[in-house]
Amino acid sequence: RLADAVERAGIKKNWYMLTRSDTAVEQEALIRRWKGLGLRWLYLGLDGFSPEHLKEIRKANTLESNEAGLSRMLALGLGVSVGFVVRPDFGRAEFAALREHLRRLRAPLVTFTVETPLVGTNLFDESGSRITTRDWSLYDLEHAVLPTALPLHEFYREMARLQLRAGMRTLPAMLRHFPLRD
Repeated sequence: RLADAVERAGIKKNWYMLTRSDTAVEQEALIRRWKGLGLRWLYLGLDGFSPEHLKEIRKANTLESNEAGLSRMLALGLGVSVGFVVRPDFGRAEFAALREHLRRLRAPLVTFTVETPLVGTNLFDESGSRITTRDWSLYDLEHAVLPTALPLHEFYREMARLQLRAGMRTLPAMLRHFPLRD
């Protein structure tokens, strides 16, 4: 109905959509329609890099669904951004496994969030005394507010390595979907 209303009103905008990979596959025809109405970028929260990691962060999706969603949305000619959750208990092996997964996945734009026990979530209720700070300015999905397996400075160094490697592949996709005139 919203697409109908946008079309009837003749609204010309560039759109950005957030969705799950399984929903993107199920609703591919609708997403294709929105592309005709100006959809340029799509965010897929892939979240995990292994079946075990998806289970640990309580995601019902699968790696196969994530890869199918990414592949099909790229085939539509959309700019696709994918996001992954980094758990504070990641060690060097998990960071390396995530980097390897990203190398194989070949997503044009990748973002990372640190698993954060936000107030009102089950994770917050379950984390209890393990929470390391009540400085709410750090609850931004970028800072670790639960104990890290690595020393904190090493955890952030690994996060920076993830961001750097993913960022080096971002610019061509950004320019393709958002030319400098935009």
